[in-house]
Amino acid sequence: MSSEPLPAAVEARGVSVTYGTRVALREVDLRLGAGERVCLVGPNGAGKSTLVRCLTGLVTPAAGSVMVGDRLVSSMTRSDVARILAVVPGTVQLPFAMNVEAVVSLGRTPYLHAWSGPSAADQAAVVAALNRVGILELRDRDVRTLSTGERQLTLIAMALAQGGTVLVLDEPTVHLDLRHQVQVMELLVRLSDVEGMTVLAVLHDLTLASHFFPRLAMLDRGRMVADGPTAAVLTADRVREVYGVEPRFLSGLAAEAAVVVEVAMV
Repeated sequence: MSSEPLPAAVEARGVSVTYGTRVALREVDLRLGAGERVCLVGPNGAGKSTLVRCLTGLVTPAAGSVMVGDRLVSSMTRSDVARILAVVPGTVQLPFAMNVEAVVSLGRTPYLHAWSGPSAADQAAVVAALNRVGILELRDRDVRTLSTGERQLTLIAMALAQGGTVLVLDEPTVHLDLRHQVQVMELLVRLSDVEGMTVLAVLHDLTLASHFFPRLAMLDRGRMVADGPTAAVLTADRVREVYGVEPRFLSGLAAEAAVVVEVAMV
């Protein structure tokens, strides 16, 4: 088997970000190989959301650079970025009526021209995204009537409709019950392992991270303190130092979650 690294899908090189006098990121490196599934973890205020915004071009670093494929993200238009990299927010509130298919169709915005409607290719991409996520039967439902888990799957389908190769998710399991958490995690596994997408998810739940992600990148106070295989990152000393809790609490949760995950997969 070749030991050559996978070509980079997205890469942050020495990225630093400041908000006024506060340093949010300090010389952070993060390289996501094509088809990798990586979880970004760390306590509140560690810089996770800021790093995601840098990777997607929404925040310009004070130092360092971000590459999407072989291009600087700072040199790309928003449409250029969106055709490669899609972002799934944690929660979205839609105060007006809109069916699932219409929401997913928003993912085709980077391909639309000012004076033309969706093409046959756009419509096919929407149906394909609904099928990939497993919610085609919900296409005519008002998103306001969906469960939290169904809404999250709708947002993921919208991102997939963009047709990119990189999927970035900010707290994709927030407010979901255990079964829907597992459903979303299994979907991410399939997207990376079967379909070859690059997946980066921000999670607070270390139990889910340890079960479903082979690689973790851990931020603490704006610095990347660990990046590697999950077991190597989630050591007892590191959990104690970064999170300020005793690792036995994590171990207990992990053992309990393993049973839940096994039941949910049946």
